[in-house]
Amino acid sequence: MRYIILMSITIGLLYAPPTGWDSPQRYHTVVNQQYPRLAASGKYVYQGFLSGIGGTYELCFRRSTDAGFHWQNEIQISQAASHSGYVPVK
Repeated sequence: MRYIILMSITIGLLYAPPTGWDSPQRYHTVVNQQYPRLAASGKYVYQGFLSGIGGTYELCFRRSTDAGFHWQNEIQISQAASHSGYVPVK
């Protein structure tokens, strides 16, 4: 029974994807983005990562308010220039 339900959902998603899945999201390449981390709470999804902007790595953040279907623009939350371009990663 579970198998039939899962197959029905899968086929339904293939033929009629949810709104927001109609256009691909563009993400940074692995060259420009390192150490991505995701967190979720309800329909909110958050992503933090190091982004290689201008030869230095900056800590960036972005979020989705609809379970990851659409993402807001990334926000830079560090100032690498203030500490010689070094962002410690643990």
